[in-house]
Amino acid sequence: MAIAMALNGGIGVIHTNLSLEAQVKEVTNVKRYKNGFILDPVCIMPTTTLAELDDLRRKCGFTGFPVTEDGNMGSKLMGLVTKRDTDFLDNRSSTSVGSIMKKFGDLTVAD
Repeated sequence: MAIAMALNGGIGVIHTNLSLEAQVKEVTNVKRYKNGFILDPVCIMPTTTLAELDDLRRKCGFTGFPVTEDGNMGSKLMGLVTKRDTDFLDNRSSTSVGSIMKKFGDLTVAD
């Protein structure tokens, strides 16, 4: 809600009943948002397992990640992985992201 209010020229308020950690998380989410563009994405490697991806999702609070050659921003984009790609898969500790991600060549790019 704070993001929507800020986009419309308002200010957001963080509730004081949240723990300090939760307040920091809320502020971080708003500060990272810049008109719909993610300026510092969290990238993962194709060798990342689904179990590691699940942990990262819990930690970061979002479910879609770019997959790059070495897991760093600026390296070659290999594809994208979203929650939809992984929801109903088993063997989370042995399945790698590279085997189930949407490959770069299959992504739809706007002109």
